[in-house]
Amino acid sequence: MDHDRLLADVRALTTTVGLVDLSAKRSRVELSVADRASFLPNFSTNDIRNLPDGATCEAFLLNAKGNVLFYVNVWKRPESIVVEAGADRGAGVVWHLDKYLFRGKGVLADRTAEGGEVLVAGPEAEEYVRHGANGAVGVPANWTAR
Repeated sequence: MDHDRLLADVRALTTTVGLVDLSAKRSRVELSVADRASFLPNFSTNDIRNLPDGATCEAFLLNAKGNVLFYVNVWKRPESIVVEAGADRGAGVVWHLDKYLFRGKGVLADRTAEGGEVLVAGPEAEEYVRHGANGAVGVPANWTAR
């Protein structure tokens, strides 16, 4: 990357608004199972069972002996749970969890290729997102700046 472009990107992120494409750095796995709140906590280190719909948390996914296999972010949705892991980890997360999912009781799917993830940051990020990023994105009704 050229030095001038890097400086311009840093300036945008710190003085106005900047966008960082994180798609290549993340894998996303969706778990759709009727009792999703009880299934994933058996293999993770955080209290996903009591996580409200729409909320997120960090966790480690563990094997049967309690050894850490993956560091993940978990998004609990009304109909599913999305587990986000590092790049190229989606297939491994699916393989690990699928061993414990009873056939016909749910679906695990690697959703990495189905969408992207963009970090919007900077002092004007909230304004940018609230105005629909110039029509490029839909803004969730419950979106809040952090």
